[in-house]
Amino acid sequence: LARFHLYTLDTDAVARALCADLFKDYLPDELEPATTRQFIRTRYMRLVASYGLPSGAVDAVARSAWHLVAQARSAPVPPEQAFAFYE
Repeated sequence: LARFHLYTLDTDAVARALCADLFKDYLPDELEPATTRQFIRTRYMRLVASYGLPSGAVDAVARSAWHLVAQARSAPVPPEQAFAFYE
């Protein structure tokens, strides 16, 4: 695919990098699902604007990041809900 200038993105690696920054500031038990996912979405969209990462991967990155947070806090992963700006 490199011949066509198409590359794959490892969303788990991006999620790990974003969680590493998140864990510097917060303990895993302090994080809530909705606010954490929104924070990761915002941080990823900054990477989209700065480096041209694909914007369509934002939900996959947020989902992977929350799974990492849930593993760190030993809590069950809640079922996926549709994203909404207002709840």
